[in-house]
Amino acid sequence: MKSLTVEQVGKLIFFYILMTLPFLALALNASAQRTSYRSILEESFGGHESGATAMVAKAGKILYQDAIGHANMELGVEMQMDHIFRIGSITKQFTSVAIMQLEEQGKLSIQDPITKYIPDYPTKGHTITIEHLLTHTSGIRSYTDMESFGSMFRKDMSPTELVDVFKDEPMDFDPGEKFNYNNSGYILLGVIIEKVSGLTYQEYVQKHLFEPVGMKASYYGSASQVIPNRVAGYQGAKGDYRNADYLSMTLPYAAGSLLSTVADLYKWTKAVHAHQLVSAKSLEKAFSPFKLNDGEESDYGYGWTLSKIYDRPAVEHGGGINGFLTESIYIPEEELFVAVFSNCNCQSPSPAANKMAALALGELKVFTKVKLSAEKLQEYVGVYENEEGNKHKIVLEDGQLYTMSRGGNRYELNPMGEDWVFFNDNLRTAQFVRGTEGKVVAIKAYERGSYLGTAKRTTEKVEAKQAITLSESELQEYIGTYDMGPFKIKVTLEEGKLYGKPDGDGKAELWPSAKDEFFLKVVDATVKFLRVNGKVQSMKVTQGDAQLEGNLVVEAIPKKVAMSSKGTTDLSIYTGVYASEGRRLTVTLENGFLYGQPDGNTKEKMKPKGQDSFEVDTPDGGQVKVTFQRSGEKVVEIKLEMSSGQSIVAQKIK
Repeated sequence: MKSLTVEQVGKLIFFYILMTLPFLALALNASAQRTSYRSILEESFGGHESGATAMVAKAGKILYQDAIGHANMELGVEMQMDHIFRIGSITKQFTSVAIMQLEEQGKLSIQDPITKYIPDYPTKGHTITIEHLLTHTSGIRSYTDMESFGSMFRKDMSPTELVDVFKDEPMDFDPGEKFNYNNSGYILLGVIIEKVSGLTYQEYVQKHLFEPVGMKASYYGSASQVIPNRVAGYQGAKGDYRNADYLSMTLPYAAGSLLSTVADLYKWTKAVHAHQLVSAKSLEKAFSPFKLNDGEESDYGYGWTLSKIYDRPAVEHGGGINGFLTESIYIPEEELFVAVFSNCNCQSPSPAANKMAALALGELKVFTKVKLSAEKLQEYVGVYENEEGNKHKIVLEDGQLYTMSRGGNRYELNPMGEDWVFFNDNLRTAQFVRGTEGKVVAIKAYERGSYLGTAKRTTEKVEAKQAITLSESELQEYIGTYDMGPFKIKVTLEEGKLYGKPDGDGKAELWPSAKDEFFLKVVDATVKFLRVNGKVQSMKVTQGDAQLEGNLVVEAIPKKVAMSSKGTTDLSIYTGVYASEGRRLTVTLENGFLYGQPDGNTKEKMKPKGQDSFEVDTPDGGQVKVTFQRSGEKVVEIKLEMSSGQSIVAQKIK
């Protein structure tokens, strides 16, 4: 699913000003891009051990299809074009087509209130329509933005149980008041599809969407089903990759549960636009912006984002789900299809997809950075505010311009001429606008050759954060691992510099501004260490409006366990198979830790709590106490005590 949650410190989706060059300015130090699709793919993914697949097709002809990197790092399996990925929120267009099919069959109306199909849903006195769900304008709280979502990852849930997670949450706004990307809405659409069709969502998609199109390499996600050619998903950064965190595929459901290939997605796109699945009338609605209550139009239809690429109307969507990022673009007037799938959260496929689209359109350019005086660059420094009230800072540091929105990432702005700058991706640019007195008063933003909007310069002064020097002994006090809830941050000291590294992400330097207070340069965020009785005990991270606090933790280290006066033995004494009333539990030792795996289930780590005593965390946040029992020196039984009070004793059989 795209934007599973608002990320904190490296786990956030950072909002930034999008800028690219308009067609009329191409003469400004731009030259035709002498490149190839393969070079674009290598530029984005060549430095990673994970992989990607890509396809470009125009007017029914495949211009390019290729794969790079690894489908499975551990086995050294190279990526192939027929490999299958989780597609995340690209699933939403399948859900929307299913809804439109049911409307064309007279089984529902998109203008129906959702209570017609889910009578007990608490709408808080509002009328919420199916169209509100399709267009992310319902005002319902998105369950992936709730703090509890991170603790749900391992829990299998029915659609009804999933609805129960968010249905009693307060509304974020009145239906139709604004657009706010919302996974809860598409969960409700899945429930409506099931009630109206009499099929499960999985059955409906297979029978009415996949099969008619011939999508033989597409599936509803499942952790247990054997799916040929499915790739592994990863997270982290170069040199520090991890297997993606487990996610029950019952959770993304109709908002992001599907698996596919770039080739199957091309089949799907052709079928949709050839009106093989829904009529031209329905598709016209799906590709029309939704009109909000105040008359403004959003840039989202029914399951597709509506945009422009080099002034050509486009429909597109991305997906982000544990271990996978995907991007798809379709430009109807050119019959241009582009899709790039990545099997790691470490590298977005969006830049590659956009550059491939630009190359296919003959619009891809390279801009040359020119040198401007420090005085000239200083003229651009300031705070700029757009029509939505979002502010963006432009700062000058060591001769380089940077832009950063509140709580967002920092990006380099490279001059390509007086009053024109470009981003490193060569897809976003901006023009500084001067008033009658010759002073910079605004900035115009462009992305992919299309005008986005103007931000006016405010009277606010940019206050550059100044780093101070702390001694190595002072920095030593902050070292440790901090449990932030959804993830942990490891703080290390390397060559006199302090770094913070969230689970599965790259490290970022923490710059001291005062004792116990630090800031980041790569993102607009601050870190404050909190003390108790003079000792550092917790960390508070502030990024935009988001705040997260976590305590310093001491991680368990597996130790040798003393067994008798005759000497010691390691944890292998507990390994084996234990049975009770026909149920079996296999205990293994891997990398210094014990794991328990019931037949037909996943294995779970046993955390040592004392001699013969361990603990296992459960998906619902509880614990199972594990005690090995002996006869003399020999382990003969295992006792499991659940949080509910229930206990099981199993005999060791081998």
